[in-house]
Amino acid sequence: MTDCRYTKCNNLCLKNELMRYFFIISSIFSLFFSAISSANDVIQFCSIDKAFKPYFDNRRSLEQQTDLMLAKRVLTGIKANNWQHQLHTLPWLRCMKGLESGQYQAAFAMIKTQERARIFAFPADVKHYLAKVEYPIFYRKGGVLDHYTIKRLLFSATGAFDVAYYRSIQEFGLAAPLGYVAYHYLADKQLLADTTPDADVAFHALNADRLDGFVIEREIGQALLLEQGLDEVIVATEHAVLNAYWHVAFNKDFYQQNTAAVDNFWAHLNPEILTKN
Repeated sequence: MTDCRYTKCNNLCLKNELMRYFFIISSIFSLFFSAISSANDVIQFCSIDKAFKPYFDNRRSLEQQTDLMLAKRVLTGIKANNWQHQLHTLPWLRCMKGLESGQYQAAFAMIKTQERARIFAFPADVKHYLAKVEYPIFYRKGGVLDHYTIKRLLFSATGAFDVAYYRSIQEFGLAAPLGYVAYHYLADKQLLADTTPDADVAFHALNADRLDGFVIEREIGQALLLEQGLDEVIVATEHAVLNAYWHVAFNKDFYQQNTAAVDNFWAHLNPEILTKN
């Protein structure tokens, strides 16, 4: 504290000191109550505007799709905090943009990358994930990839995708949903086809011989093939181009203000309940 004993303005000094301490205490209480308020607000979740069985259905609320894997797990975390929540379904790139801006507090299901980890908050504990997933190549029977030698050489003995070998037999290129990590992987390796069809029509493009293959999560791909009646003409590789974990990512500012609550949410994402029906 400033020493006012030997000045001629004791009252003024005292007044300045009191104002300074009042400002500090007010700031602390403001931050404290701001954190409490944000934790008690309706938490805005965002996910993709697709019905991707067996994981998620954008046509239903979370409470209406507890038969599906992701909704069941997200609700477990929500209930652990007694959170009020609202679900928004949008194209995935818009979800991520809204999460970054703070329009939404959480988004799922997101694969963690170095770039995304700089923007969003992910769980520190590797066990706190939504699902462990793999992204194989779906290809047409009789297509460029449907050959014994090609299928044997496309992946190494350890299951790693051989980019150089695929380039040597590439005709149309590969595709993946826009904005997905699989899409960026193919783009980085310069393996993308000229067109990027949406998941709803990609298998029809593949069946029409306009793609060498389509990279999408295995269970989602199989479900889409069944829905579209293409499960007898399009199959998936045994190994995957990408193996990953799906997470619920949070806005970084929201996480910093509500660290304990978000950590508690992640801790209740129990992998054991993700048994496939």
